[in-house]
Amino acid sequence: MVTMRPPGPRVEILAEQVPLPVVRSSQAHQLPGSGMAIQSFLATRQVFTAAEFSRAFPNSQTDRNLLSRAVRNGRVERVRRGVYVSKAGPFSQVTPDPVDIAVAVAQDAVFAYTSALQLHGTLHNLVNRTQFFTTRRLPSFTYDRQDYLPHQIGKRKPES
Repeated sequence: MVTMRPPGPRVEILAEQVPLPVVRSSQAHQLPGSGMAIQSFLATRQVFTAAEFSRAFPNSQTDRNLLSRAVRNGRVERVRRGVYVSKAGPFSQVTPDPVDIAVAVAQDAVFAYTSALQLHGTLHNLVNRTQFFTTRRLPSFTYDRQDYLPHQIGKRKPES
């Protein structure tokens, strides 16, 4: 049975439970390779945004280099621009929850149609589609054989 998880509070609770490691620029240069701090970050965050990564590693040039290196080394996969999935530590063989990816793409995501039914535990067929409403205009995308279909709400042109 699937338990419904509201997207907003879940993200906030997760952020409170797992503090982000902060690496000062002087520390980042002292770490061999990508360092223990990035390994710790990747071991505690399966789905994360570039902004979350930047907050954990405040040196703007260093954080881009660390993230690029992690993607090249296969420890991180890019879902789409600004959204990443950790493939390190406990997440090396784990498929990320589509809800987590949708919330990382649009923090105001409201799940709709079959996705809402699936979250409520009333959908008995497996679907490879996550549909959600958001106030942002976002293109659909596919990650790990799962289609993500965002629908923009709030801004409609009057019909003529």
